[in-house]
Amino acid sequence: MITRIDAAINQDLKGIKIKTELNKFFLFHSLKMCKEYFEGVSSGATVQGIKIEHITNLKLIIPPLKLQNQFAERVQAIEKQKSLAQVGLKKSEELFEGLLGRVFK
Repeated sequence: MITRIDAAINQDLKGIKIKTELNKFFLFHSLKMCKEYFEGVSSGATVQGIKIEHITNLKLIIPPLKLQNQFAERVQAIEKQKSLAQVGLKKSEELFEGLLGRVFK
């Protein structure tokens, strides 16, 4: 999750504050691509968690900021289109259910 405001977290969560020129959406999706790694290093009896060292020792390929920004813009455009498609699908399903209800009344 990317927060746009200050947030409080507990000991089971890790926060990352970007200190250099790095696109936060690029970083977010880069870390999402490391899901299997994080699952592999997670530990805990009741709540699976990762240690901060697993994040700080992670090696990511960081392209120039211009490419990061292009990536982020394209991902955001795709996510917007996906959201619009989901809204359209929901409306279509509601319409179908309404018509189906009329047919079998």
